[in-house]
Amino acid sequence: MLKIFLVLLINVFFIVQPGYAHPPSKIDAAYSPETKILSVVVTHPVNDRRKHFIKRVDVSLNGEQIEKKEFKTQTDNATQMVSFTIAGARSDDVITVEAQCNISGKLTETIEVGR
Repeated sequence: MLKIFLVLLINVFFIVQPGYAHPPSKIDAAYSPETKILSVVVTHPVNDRRKHFIKRVDVSLNGEQIEKKEFKTQTDNATQMVSFTIAGARSDDVITVEAQCNISGKLTETIEVGR
């Protein structure tokens, strides 16, 4: 009886763990100085984008957070797409994009304006 209980306990432990959860795998970010638009595509493949998704994307300019968008679902089962207007970016400024999974993990990507 104890053996059966332990097997069940171990199975429950592994089922409730977010083992299927994973951080975003890639961030593609591009800034257009002409339009002042930062386009971001976060790669995060999931089976059910309503339960497992990119919950937030933060944008910093030269180390200071300037934008944040939160989501309750992902654009599709492979990516989260979002764009930001960044009027104050100048040549050689550094833009940092951080994407966070609703279950576990985050990823950061940095680009330089004008490069």
